[in-house]
Amino acid sequence: MSTLFDPNPAVAAAGTTIAITTAREPEVRILDEDFNLHRVVRWSERDREVTSAHVQAYRDRGRSDGRA
Repeated sequence: MSTLFDPNPAVAAAGTTIAITTAREPEVRILDEDFNLHRVVRWSERDREVTSAHVQAYRDRGRSDGRA
C-alpha cells in the first residue's frame, strides 16, 4: 500500500527515446529504442521530509477543489 507522499515512478517516450525514473533518487535514465542506457541525468536533491504543513496544504487544496 502506498502512502500519499510516496515517490511515483514515471516513464515518458518521444520518438525512439525513453526516459524513466523511480522517483526515489534524483535522476532520470535515458534509454534508446533497444533499451540501452544512453545517459543518466542527476540533480541535487532537495529535502524530501514531509511535514505537517505539507499535509495541511494538501488537505486545504483538496477542499478548495471540492474533493474533501
